[in-house]
Amino acid sequence: MEALFYAAILTMLVSRRVLALVREGLRRRQRDVTPARWAAVFAAYAADLLTVATAPLALALLTARRIHDVIASEAANPSRRHRGLLEDVQARTHALSPKPA
Repeated sequence: MEALFYAAILTMLVSRRVLALVREGLRRRQRDVTPARWAAVFAAYAADLLTVATAPLALALLTARRIHDVIASEAANPSRRHRGLLEDVQARTHALSPKPA
């Protein structure tokens, strides 16, 4: 049980660090990453990121080069004008929000 706790903490730390690097790169292109989108992208590429961290140097570099641009392009919010779910719910503009009577 304790090992799962430490694995979750390490995963969160890695996710936040990689997210910071991705956001830094996307900021130059005036793009951003929503939290929900980042969660999906990170989950999809977590095994590849683990390979980068633990594989021999040649394989790690090859994997890092292969996934770098893919992660950046997949993480970028495709619609700059669209608000996220949280913003829609807070503004009561979500399709399922209660309507005033």
